Amino acid sequence: MPEERRRAEGGTQGVPSGHDRGEVAAELGYDETVARAMADRYLDDTESRAQKNQFSLFDL
Repeated sequence: MPEERRRAEGGTQGVPSGHDRGEVAAELGYDETVARAMADRYLDDTESRAQKNQFSLFDL
């Protein structure tokens, strides 16, 4: 997913849960870069599943 879209969807500090990456990192006991990587992976996986499960209207 392009970085511009990540920023538009979640801001530079947002994660899918709506919590700040610093909050997530502190709760999990990880560095903030790990929280960012986890959020990015979640977004990428979710987007992949959505694309895979999307059907064409012409296939009905």
